[in-house]
Amino acid sequence: MTVHWVGTMNNFVIQVKGLDKLIEKLGRATAIQNLEQPMYQGALNMQAWAQKNRLSGPRPNILGVKTGRLRSSISVSRSIKKSEITFFIGTNVE
Repeated sequence: MTVHWVGTMNNFVIQVKGLDKLIEKLGRATAIQNLEQPMYQGALNMQAWAQKNRLSGPRPNILGVKTGRLRSSISVSRSIKKSEITFFIGTNVE
């Protein structure tokens, strides 16, 4: 199984080792469910960190807030396909 974290600035991939044994023990649906929930919570934590530490605070070191539109637009979405879970953390604000 591969877990993709996709953001507007950085992307990284997590390879889950030992997944075959977990799937064999629990079944595919249960194994994915057991992995997906903590990974989703991690994505939510990354979202909150970005909003607090990069989009709130004084300029010029931090982007700062003018209207709050960018900060409130940061969202997390997920997609599960066979042996891949993809999380997108970002915004559609240009």
